[in-house]
Amino acid sequence: MALKMTEDEFWEFLKLPKFISSPLKYQKKDKNHHMAHASIRCPDVPDINLRMISQYHVTRNPRKFSISMLAENERVISIDVNPGSNHTNPKTLKSIRKVKGTHWHLYPYVEIAIADNITRTHQQWMSEFLNHCNITIEGGYTSPVFEAENVQLNLLGGMT
Repeated sequence: MALKMTEDEFWEFLKLPKFISSPLKYQKKDKNHHMAHASIRCPDVPDINLRMISQYHVTRNPRKFSISMLAENERVISIDVNPGSNHTNPKTLKSIRKVKGTHWHLYPYVEIAIADNITRTHQQWMSEFLNHCNITIEGGYTSPVFEAENVQLNLLGGMT
């Protein structure tokens, strides 16, 4: 099922409360990457299939990771932190053709990167993402192994 939502409907959808009931824990994907994924439930829109996916590079400095929410298997919002290369926006956006560094992707224009030059830890980016999407992790969150402290948190009401 393809996602059909206007830009205004998307912003209203982001405001709706969403919940992840299972623990968000990273597992080894391959020798260089760890990944966490979980189903998201939105009581106000129960028929939409929502998932959160987060992955990070194990050894790279500066730390490279991404956090995304998918609706009906389509990426609707994501943050790419310290990607390995520039993001090239479509030719129609000549003034912001290349985006270097951390950037967001937002529905319905997910092919366009929006730069975000703030430096944050993984835990801070996770908190920002959860707050932006109004997602509460009820089952807890275990931070990546590279965080100064590998923290385990119960994230009722988002992350503080």
